[in-house]
Amino acid sequence: MILKIGSSGEDVKKLQSKLGLGADGIFGPGTEKAVKKWQIDHDLAADGIVGEGTWNKMFPPQQLITEPARVATSVPSGSGFKLENLRGHIPDAVIAQIPDTAKKFNITTPLRLAHFLAQCGHESGGFKAVQENLNYSANGLEEFFRNTLKRLDWQSNIKEIHKKSQVEFMVVEWVTVLNQQERDINSVAADTSS
Repeated sequence: MILKIGSSGEDVKKLQSKLGLGADGIFGPGTEKAVKKWQIDHDLAADGIVGEGTWNKMFPPQQLITEPARVATSVPSGSGFKLENLRGHIPDAVIAQIPDTAKKFNITTPLRLAHFLAQCGHESGGFKAVQENLNYSANGLEEFFRNTLKRLDWQSNIKEIHKKSQVEFMVVEWVTVLNQQERDINSVAADTSS
């Protein structure tokens, strides 16, 4: 479902009521302005469009996930990390994905793995969010990440980035920052040792 300027009907009325507006059922500039404010207040991309992400945050589905799904897996070997030590702290389904993910994003040290898992845990509400918030647009991403995109020279590819999941985009950004921090630390260490 997508609600935007020009949309009308019962869903728009429900939205307008939630926003404290007169519920006439017609999505106009006033509704768009109220949606943008609500999105900003709830840490969403403020594009004024009500997609699945905004709708689900406004009107959470009745079924709540209280624990991540349990998947019987063995701890993969060959990654160089002591993954068995993560059992009980991170869901087995996540542990099973670490070797491939570490290879894909060049996570080569325990510190980088710790940073990566901490960020993933934060972004997923403690590994409990199993459905992605798809409330973003190419324009919204471009506005929100303007400085980062200029620094990484990705602006020409913003539409392609939009096609990828928000989680993957954040992972790429996080790994890029870690790579830069590691280069900076190595540079300082080299300067102090000479």
